[in-house]
Amino acid sequence: MIYGNRAVGTPCCTHSDAVIGSDGFGIASPADQWERVPQIGRVVIGDDVEIAAITTIDRGALDDGCNESGVRLDNLIQIGHRGRIGRNSAIAACTGVAGSAEIGGNCVIGGGVLIDWPHVAGNGGN
Repeated sequence: MIYGNRAVGTPCCTHSDAVIGSDGFGIASPADQWERVPQIGRVVIGDDVEIAAITTIDRGALDDGCNESGVRLDNLIQIGHRGRIGRNSAIAACTGVAGSAEIGGNCVIGGGVLIDWPHVAGNGGN
């Protein structure tokens, strides 16, 4: 499913049950109950990106999230709101990328990895 608030390059391949542009985990608790925070950013997907089955890319809460050109995402990946994946990076299955986390270009990330914010994965495969 591809939600409306997004920009997708060409060619872009999305497999079954991939979700692009859904709300992130936008909640706040100023008092004794959870309140929803509007998610008004977009998802921007570059050219030549492949998104495998059951992968979710949340749109940004305030700013845009971005997958640059040449990115490859395997099955069962969660990219949180405003997450940024650099050009030609590849991420294997069962990986979670927290909202606002940034991954540099040409990175390869193995399966079953959790990347938390404010950590930033290196550039050039570091």
